Amino acid sequence: MNSAVALCRCCGQPLPPDLPARWDAAGATFTSASGSVRFRPQEARFFDVLYRNRNREGVRDPRDLFAAAYADDPNGGPNCMSAVAVMMRQIRTAVEPVGFTVTRNMGVPRRGYRLVVLDRIR
Repeated sequence: MNSAVALCRCCGQPLPPDLPARWDAAGATFTSASGSVRFRPQEARFFDVLYRNRNREGVRDPRDLFAAAYADDPNGGPNCMSAVAVMMRQIRTAVEPVGFTVTRNMGVPRRGYRLVVLDRIR
């Protein structure tokens, strides 16, 4: 039996086989054992990218988050990546009460983001 745990290449933390939560993209609702969070449409687009990359090393390039969030904007969205940092801070604030957080991927070019269970980083 192989019990090897995959490790993140950037920080060395174990990658979870799956998060103990559920994401309903259609309803923009993230539910864990501790409660649920309903996101506004723009936040939901950012969170969807984070959640889809949960079992990997997270989102390695913040531009991927930006592209997903503003895909339907004919002008491409705001002309600054600070929008990503602001949105990640809002998402982090929303998910922490239900036992999750958003961390930065240190050591990765353009330092991406990752959705993690709070117990795993304390």
